[in-house]
Amino acid sequence: MRDPNKLTIESRGGGGFGSDNGSAEDGKNGTGGGGGGQGDDISGKNAGAGGSGIVIIRYKYTKIIPSTRENGFLNYTDMNGWALSQVSGSPTSGGGGGTIPLSLSDLTGTMSKNRISDFPVIPATLSDLSGTMLKNRISDFPTIPTTLSNLSGTMLRNRISDFPTIPDAYTKAQYNQILTAYQFATVILSGLSFSLNKFRYSMNTFGNFDDGFNARMYLSMSVRGTSFQLKWCFAAVYFKWNSGTGTSFFKSHIINSNNNNEWSIVNGGSTGGNFWINIDVAGAPGANSNISQIYLRVS
Repeated sequence: MRDPNKLTIESRGGGGFGSDNGSAEDGKNGTGGGGGGQGDDISGKNAGAGGSGIVIIRYKYTKIIPSTRENGFLNYTDMNGWALSQVSGSPTSGGGGGTIPLSLSDLTGTMSKNRISDFPVIPATLSDLSGTMLKNRISDFPTIPTTLSNLSGTMLRNRISDFPTIPDAYTKAQYNQILTAYQFATVILSGLSFSLNKFRYSMNTFGNFDDGFNARMYLSMSVRGTSFQLKWCFAAVYFKWNSGTGTSFFKSHIINSNNNNEWSIVNGGSTGGNFWINIDVAGAPGANSNISQIYLRVS
């Protein structure tokens, strides 16, 4: 279709100029316009040839997107928006990350405990501990002795809370004592019946605790009361107990008395931490001859 606003016939449709007295022009190639018409019927004058047609070329564009998967960390910046990036820099430089640890073995260095929100209180003394622990959780738990035979070695006396005080001086009451009989018995001597009165005295007050127990003393004894004023005895005593061997030695000797046959001084053994002397004295023959108390002086 021609465009009437164009100046020439070619520009209007690509057709050639016609002619009344000459040869008509051909149409312009590449426009698809027809040739010019012949206005005159002069013999031998032909109309113009049509121009070559318009060739339209169409093509299809395909964008190939690579299928390679990218790995990294999704970061957001004002310039690039969201984008994947790789970790770079040092973990302690403030600007990057370095190698991301995947297990405890990948970690190095130290961390202040105040950076841990739920860090427990570390006990500094036994009083900070609470609860109980089974003894089988302690690798070097010692054997607990259940009998004296399980014990060995020695113990310093200052480790014993109620260890008795060993005096450097003694009071009058310690030197001069009144013993009360703890038992009465009857014996037959030369066909006569006598009461045997038993007394007990602890050697601890006048002994020494040194690698066991040692005691050396002189005893002066007499009967307390009006009926038996003539009964008296002077004696010497030595005692040694060896803590290393567990053996003991006792020796007593009557120096003088009203009658040595009426007095007996023997080792009374030990009970409750006390080392005893047993003192027996015979009463007068006949009934009601029990001796309930005697005076004792120790030096």
